[in-house]
Amino acid sequence: PADGIQYSVAAVANAFGYVWTLPAGATLASGANTNQITVNFSASAVASDDIVNTPFFEIIFSRF
Repeated sequence: PADGIQYSVAAVANAFGYVWTLPAGATLASGANTNQITVNFSASAVASDDIVNTPFFEIIFSRF
């Protein structure tokens, strides 16, 4: 297991929020809806350099 692993993306002007999707075995410790998150990985998480096992994000823009 690994706790406190941080991921971030550059802040985007006019972004309303950020939606992160985590791989199996990972839980969001902090940073929901922000451009930086902290993730905890359980012992069941699979270690890999494959992007499938890396958190990815969507940026949400407000509509005017």
